[in-house]
Amino acid sequence: MYREAAAALGASSLPEFQDPAFSRFVDLTLLRQAIERNDASQAADIALQLADGERVLLRENKILSAALALRLAASIAVDTNDRATLQRLVKAAKSVGDEALASQVETVAKLGMATRDEGQDLKLSLRTTTPDQLAFLQSVLRQADVSRRSSDLEVLGKLELFVKGLTDLPEEQKTFLTSRIAKAKQEVPESSDKLGQALRKLNASSRFAPFGNWQSTYIDPNGNYVNAAVTLNGASGAYYLPDGSVGQLFNISQGFPPANPGVPVSSNGLYGRWQLGGTQGWFYWAMTGPNRFQGSWGFGNFGSPMVNRWWGTLSGGGGGGGGPVPVPVPVPFPG
Repeated sequence: MYREAAAALGASSLPEFQDPAFSRFVDLTLLRQAIERNDASQAADIALQLADGERVLLRENKILSAALALRLAASIAVDTNDRATLQRLVKAAKSVGDEALASQVETVAKLGMATRDEGQDLKLSLRTTTPDQLAFLQSVLRQADVSRRSSDLEVLGKLELFVKGLTDLPEEQKTFLTSRIAKAKQEVPESSDKLGQALRKLNASSRFAPFGNWQSTYIDPNGNYVNAAVTLNGASGAYYLPDGSVGQLFNISQGFPPANPGVPVSSNGLYGRWQLGGTQGWFYWAMTGPNRFQGSWGFGNFGSPMVNRWWGTLSGGGGGGGGPVPVPVPVPFPG
């Protein structure tokens, strides 16, 4: 229970996922965000901060070395054709004594490497697709990339099953996504390397566990913004509304939802059922940053259309104590 509760509160506090001496140099929880956003520049910043810590402490970080972080940043820069970051990484690799990486990155920087743009790949089939649908499709591609870089075949397998189970996706798009996931699986090394092990450890440290008190806002069927204070206690929970009514959350699970939730998906998410009065439905939350989520909700069972969005932030507390938490002020819609 302690592990799951700590994960909900930002599990980097767990000893096996933390190197306290480096905390004043770098926040490794930001690395997952950089990977998910394909942000080579931010990944390079983190690698350089690690290198600075190693220089001062005369040792590597227990979770991820600067050299491995530089290789990761270079991989993202190659995938996104970020020449400016590639040039910066050449200097950084030399500064940590990784001449092989410096030479490799320098060659790539000179030649350039044009990568496929996700929107271009899907251009023909997305001409009639809404922005929300496009965001969903791109989230699947990003998740495949994140899992490939982490050598996480387990998540790739779950993602593949999730896509194959989608009934509301045009066959052309489903075929494209499954082929990209299959390609990502093929690119995972047969034997897990040190970088993959480190990234999976970081992913585990930031896993979205169903515990704690959350300030949230959802949009009701009439377009009204409704504040909901949520308490999660594992597989169940409750949400408290300004009018004093209390809804129940149950059958909460982690990972990809059973159907398309109508919003971007992530393996780092929660899904389940809600009940208020005599009405029931489904909900999905995807972790989008430290202690933040964006998601959706609908009536009936998974597979029914999304009604609208639901988002929020962790407000503290480990859950399990019971009783209502204060109804929060409105949480601004992210982005």
